[in-house]
Amino acid sequence: MLYLRNIRRNPHQILLIVFCLLAGTWWFTRDDRHAGGQVYDHLSRPNTPHPLDDVIEKAREAHDNRISTETTGIYGAVYVYRNLRGRHPPPGFEKWHARAVRSQAVIVESFFDQIYEDLEPFWGIEPADIRGALADWKWTLRVRNGKITDVPQGRFRSRVWGDMIREVAADLPDMDVAINPLDEPRLFVPWSKIDSLMKAASAQRERMMSLPASHMLTRQPKLVASALDKKSNHKWITKGELWSHVLQTCPPDKQEPQIERALATRTANWTETKDICSNHHWAKQHGSLIKPATLNICTDLLPIFSAAKLHGSNDILLPPPSYYTDDALFTGKGWFGDGKTSTAWRRKLHGLVWRGKATGGLVDESTWQASQRQRLVSMLNASDASSNSVNSQDWPPAGSAATTTTGHQQVSNWLANVADAGFTDTFCPPSDTTKGCKGMTSHFKRASPIAMKKQYNWKYLPDIDGNSLSGRFRAFLTSNSSPMKATVFKEWHDNRLMPWVHFIPLDITLRDLWSTMAYFLGFSDGGSSGVQAHDFEGERIATEGRLWAGKVLRREDMLLYVHRALLEYGRLCDDERDRLGFTDDWRAG
Repeated sequence: MLYLRNIRRNPHQILLIVFCLLAGTWWFTRDDRHAGGQVYDHLSRPNTPHPLDDVIEKAREAHDNRISTETTGIYGAVYVYRNLRGRHPPPGFEKWHARAVRSQAVIVESFFDQIYEDLEPFWGIEPADIRGALADWKWTLRVRNGKITDVPQGRFRSRVWGDMIREVAADLPDMDVAINPLDEPRLFVPWSKIDSLMKAASAQRERMMSLPASHMLTRQPKLVASALDKKSNHKWITKGELWSHVLQTCPPDKQEPQIERALATRTANWTETKDICSNHHWAKQHGSLIKPATLNICTDLLPIFSAAKLHGSNDILLPPPSYYTDDALFTGKGWFGDGKTSTAWRRKLHGLVWRGKATGGLVDESTWQASQRQRLVSMLNASDASSNSVNSQDWPPAGSAATTTTGHQQVSNWLANVADAGFTDTFCPPSDTTKGCKGMTSHFKRASPIAMKKQYNWKYLPDIDGNSLSGRFRAFLTSNSSPMKATVFKEWHDNRLMPWVHFIPLDITLRDLWSTMAYFLGFSDGGSSGVQAHDFEGERIATEGRLWAGKVLRREDMLLYVHRALLEYGRLCDDERDRLGFTDDWRAG
């Protein structure tokens, strides 16, 4: 009351408060204008059918079918686990389930498929061999007596993964967790070896499930002293090219040269869009396959945990630290938040924006134009829309009378209105006189940075691989914009997200980029025909992606994934693993 009387006596305070209220209102409702975008009519929904309409509806049906398998009670979760995995859940599963219930998680067993794809071959390896495989690995996190005791310093990944494991360590058995400090995946085991291990794993499943409940042990797995473990030397490959090793991970019938296939992004099968074995042409269209920034790989199966991997590589995935951290580099957060929801869809710029660095493998004179990020920036710049690039695309878009021979100027004009993309750093200092850098610096003009929170003022946000996964994808998903994702890397969350429902998928070659842009942004061919913008579909993907990420990509969900993965890994390392399992429901029955 005293404070209000003081304000009445001081009109300057009243003016200051009114000014702050008006400024705040302007800040949160302002209509930012920027080159490369325009405010567009809200929720336009064309009457003319388009091929992508059917793709989107089928994806929505597939998502509904997936989440219809959600379970609630512990015994229901155990029943689904056994049906899907062919084993008993590991000891401690009841504590994992209790954590999931407390955190109000969406419990769908298939969300954890990646864990079992990663760990299944290890059932074909003796526990002592798993424990001793990386006994002297420098980057190892150790769990002892419910606490994390060793966290290697000096790397962002090790610190954040240490924080994540610390949150669940009380419910974990003792274990050593070897982590990959690099961007790139480390393990490329030939298909023949994996096939043999998978057959042994299948035999183990039958042995376990043939045992009566009275023979099963419910104790926590034990970590036998390392002195009893077998140690072996492994050859690390640091020179040469990567593709030949990638090819060896493919089944024999997919190791031969292939013709380029139809676009897999035109389906709801997100796994198929990353199948390198069915897309050999990627070997010359992705910088990390042409010449990775770091090559340090092994062709033996080792228990190394990584943030991302290629189809066919054998790393064990954990949620990337870039998704768990609050670092502004990956979230866009500032003093006043991240601004993700401060701009309504109808007030966003009708276009797309991309800023980033020219990461994604090492480039030289002959390869820099083939790398994925360089291709993205080139294709989104009007001056680069050459006749050759028009001819190479999924173009003209459905519903348009444009032709590949007359489309050059039309595409250039269109891109100038709807796209703003550029490199903030080409990693080519003036002192670098190599032909690769000369080509890069002469072709790409350095673009002014746009803060991540400012990028949320656009409707569409392309996201593409660098050296590995892009650490911005989760932030884009939780924004009020639609992410457009192009990647060859597998991540922990792939079975939780549905393309065309939560984000817009793009082929890594980007030959579907313009046609996808035309569907959502619209494209005029200068005549009576053209493609109308599907603004309703764009906003629906942005909204449902944001809401779904708020249910299944939370920090709590990442901890649940880590908890489950390490429970399974701890059991793998126990000499009596065939008898270790949660069987309370069997005993009760």
